[in-house]
Amino acid sequence: MGAYEQAAQEVGDVQMREPGERTRLSLGVLGKLANAHGDLARKYHALGMYAEAVAEYDKALTLCPNFPDMHNRRAASCRERGDHAGARASLLRAIELNPKYAEAHVSLGMLYQCMGQTADAVAAWERALALDPTHSLARIYLNQVAVRRPAG
Repeated sequence: MGAYEQAAQEVGDVQMREPGERTRLSLGVLGKLANAHGDLARKYHALGMYAEAVAEYDKALTLCPNFPDMHNRRAASCRERGDHAGARASLLRAIELNPKYAEAHVSLGMLYQCMGQTADAVAAWERALALDPTHSLARIYLNQVAVRRPAG
């Protein structure tokens, strides 16, 4: 985890320069540490270790709580664990931070679909397409719902 080690080294350097002020790290260092936790979380997620992924995302978001993409990825791990409430909270926070973040709207639609809330899923995907008309996944999900719905 080269990025983590580099960030940890920078934290050590800052702490050596500013003894007694360990909690006052620069935004750049905090961002690097948060991204290192996010990278590790993605690896855990890819291995199906969703609880560990969520824990790493939580560490990242403690350092930098205003990263909408981190909230979005945390939601995916929550959804895979069956924690729909946690996933929804993360997605709503991502959208609150960046209302134009189409990917979070797509993820919210996927969550709603998993929860059997098709109308809410369609609304989320339509919002994603309004924000990004080229978003292929939103279009695919909408098409799948249209095919499954009975004509009438």
